[in-house]
Amino acid sequence: MVVSLPQKLLGSLVVVRLSIIPIIAGGILVIASVFPWLTDPLGGDVSAWKIPLDVGWQHRSVIVNYGVLCCCCALFTFFIASVHWRAACKGRNVVCGHSMYILAGLLCLAPIVLFFFQYIFADVQSINNLAQHEIQAHLIIQGFRYYVSHQRIPILPFNLDISTLQDRFILIFDQFSYGLLLPPIASWILLDYRRLIHFKPPIRELSVREKSVKRLWLTGSLALALVGLGILGRAPAAYVSEYYARTLLLAGNYSQALVWLDRAYALNPALDELSYYHIDRGQALYYLHPDQVSDESSLYLAFTYRSQKNLKDAYSQLIPVIKGKQAPRWIIEEMSLTLERLAPIPPVTSLAQAQDSSSKALPWLELLTQIDPSNVYANYAMGRIRYAWHDYSRTIAEMQEVIQLSTSSEISSSAFTYIGLSEEALEDDVNARASLFKAVALDPNYYNNIAREELSGLH
Repeated sequence: MVVSLPQKLLGSLVVVRLSIIPIIAGGILVIASVFPWLTDPLGGDVSAWKIPLDVGWQHRSVIVNYGVLCCCCALFTFFIASVHWRAACKGRNVVCGHSMYILAGLLCLAPIVLFFFQYIFADVQSINNLAQHEIQAHLIIQGFRYYVSHQRIPILPFNLDISTLQDRFILIFDQFSYGLLLPPIASWILLDYRRLIHFKPPIRELSVREKSVKRLWLTGSLALALVGLGILGRAPAAYVSEYYARTLLLAGNYSQALVWLDRAYALNPALDELSYYHIDRGQALYYLHPDQVSDESSLYLAFTYRSQKNLKDAYSQLIPVIKGKQAPRWIIEEMSLTLERLAPIPPVTSLAQAQDSSSKALPWLELLTQIDPSNVYANYAMGRIRYAWHDYSRTIAEMQEVIQLSTSSEISSSAFTYIGLSEEALEDDVNARASLFKAVALDPNYYNNIAREELSGLH
């Protein structure tokens, strides 16, 4: 004899099942906050807790970050689960409607939408730092004596133009990590499983008080949407102003271009730290006042020469700006790009050939370390040159500086390799073996065959 469960118990089981779904979605959001969202080419993995929230107003705090945002969105999904759970405990079938699931699903997407909005429109400083790190990392990896799979979309580092939305998106696509994939999964779970809800509130005529409350709620929602549009619209407006200024520069209307560049700066003051913004201003100033030399016009000329591969002419334009005063960051960035092209890592050849090719690069690299002490490529290239010259003590010092400046596992693996090789040449076999083991441990994908061959006794 089959005994059917009471209808109330069946409803409670459905509610319990529905309460598990928001818990799973909220748990995925919490896990996403711990996993890495971004891979800095020189700094390694960056989790959501280490990315401050910035929508274009330059008021950033380590407390307000994407980890906190994910947890706040997860709290709403846990609230929905608690509503279902309390209903199940009391034997009721009343559950949250479809709108609550839709709202929760959209909230799960909010961190991802804000993240891409921040890096593509608002936080131009962070995307600029990421681009500079990408260029340095690419140059270092090109100097490896083994292949490393580095980019999802291959890009030429010196052709990277973060003033365009396309290159910003490509850069983010190359560097995003798997933590960014989890919030969309949580959103899909909530939006897909809302079809399990069969509860429909009875249709009835609203009272006068309920109509006024509904009207007030709609008015408040519209006002909140307008405020949100005003908060989020500042950074895109700055980009549009800057883009329009660039079209005016192409048309030769330099005075109006300066007006629109000033408007872009007023909307997003972080542009003042970027070289491409001052290059645009320098172009306008150079053609408006060709007899007046300014830092920005010198920057524009240096950029033009560098684009034409006249690197020494580009250097000559920048050196008077740097000498005798504290140069702004946008001058240092342009000088770094010029010096990085003037000082490539020499190929692995004989000692005489290595000394001949690297003796020209070494002065540029030493100048680069003086102008930009945080430049990882300069220290790595100098370490490689010292190793080619059999100056093993200096090689160890330079590669230790690389390890201090960069937490990238690939770059650290190569640095430990040359430290180990130098220690072996200095007959310090114990430390050499320890350094080579560190190099192998930092290379789980088996790219670094130099360290493994050295440990296996092939050399």
